[in-house]
Amino acid sequence: MPQKHYRDLEGKTPEEQEALRQQYFDSFREGMEKTLEHEIDGHERKMTIIGLITLGVFISVLGLAVWL
Repeated sequence: MPQKHYRDLEGKTPEEQEALRQQYFDSFREGMEKTLEHEIDGHERKMTIIGLITLGVFISVLGLAVWL
């Protein structure tokens, strides 16, 4: 995560930090979905989306482990 995003988290409550993380992830996911819709079609798109969802879940689990 770029330094700007770390600064965005400084001084925030855990709830605010989680909301910012979720907003960042949602924005990233929406951008990727739009790109995939225009660049990849059919089975390849479905498999790529599944891979990205799996990656997102993995990153979320790692993030939770770090904060615990």
